[in-house]
Amino acid sequence: MNVASNAWKLHLQAHTAAVDTQGAVVKIPMIETHVRSLNLAVSVGVGLYEAIRQLDFAQVAAEHEQ
Repeated sequence: MNVASNAWKLHLQAHTAAVDTQGAVVKIPMIETHVRSLNLAVSVGVGLYEAIRQLDFAQVAAEHEQ
């Protein structure tokens, strides 16, 4: 199984977990096997980045400037 296939599988698992729990549980898929954990700051950064990406960063930036 290649890396892209693994990444897609992890993405689907994370999405299913979030939908099943109505967003109460969020998993950050990590492909690298030597990474044991992420600290809170990194986890929050990843979550905020994804939220802003999904909300369209340009729209968020324009609202902030007003």
